[in-house]
Amino acid sequence: MNAFVTLLKREFWEHRGGFLWAPLVVISVFVMITLMGLTIGEAHIGGRNMQISGMPIAQMLESASIEKQAEITQGIQIGLASMAMLVQIVLGFVLFFYLLGALFDDRKDRSILFWKSMPVSDLQTVASKVASAA
Repeated sequence: MNAFVTLLKREFWEHRGGFLWAPLVVISVFVMITLMGLTIGEAHIGGRNMQISGMPIAQMLESASIEKQAEITQGIQIGLASMAMLVQIVLGFVLFFYLLGALFDDRKDRSILFWKSMPVSDLQTVASKVASAA
């Protein structure tokens, strides 16, 4: 089983850009956009209460019925889920291109000759690539 762990580490080492850096870059951009939105919103609104149609949000939420509060909660949940979709879309692209080139890249750079000299079977190699994608 130690060979399988080594194969998993190999996949991470060879595809660090897709498995580590791509999600970090997307999350960093997302955090920057969120912070910019908060900063701009705070600069325009300042210490004043935020209002919608001339009514403060706090007062609007207090006077809303339970059904209306449930709709607002559902809207917030949909907004948060849509923000998570950005990272999932990037993950989909990374996995697509990883799986597309998983077996071909070893042949292209001839590193397959080195890995064939190791005491691991082809089944373990393919299983490590599938486990890395999962």
